[in-house]
Amino acid sequence: MAFISKKKIPFRINADLRKYLESYNREVALPIDYRYLLRYDNAIPLYDKRGNDTLWETVFYAHSEIDEIYYALKTIYADLKADGDLSVMKHLYVDRVDVCSYGNSKPFRIRIVIKSMITLITFTLKTPIHRASMALN
Repeated sequence: MAFISKKKIPFRINADLRKYLESYNREVALPIDYRYLLRYDNAIPLYDKRGNDTLWETVFYAHSEIDEIYYALKTIYADLKADGDLSVMKHLYVDRVDVCSYGNSKPFRIRIVIKSMITLITFTLKTPIHRASMALN
């Protein structure tokens, strides 16, 4: 297994950064809490094309919760890519949710597909400490 020699140090958002984010409308409340994503039922290892372990696991949620979770994840995508235009959500579906339990921040990677274009897009959600580091790939 790979050895992590340098880890990013997590830090909380201080008052100055929060004020900056708010003044430029860069801080928004997410429709789903990170801890809610941790409530998955099952997970399987994710392997690359050569059969090597990627250290990511694809997670599965209870059937009774999956619609709510996927709706919230598509809403986050709409906020990131369509400036909050929720009408794009009818063209999206969540293909996969992965978690990396090996890293120090335990990020979730969400794979969104645009139905009409068959375009794969991923974004990453990290622990609440890393709220400002939500990124679109």
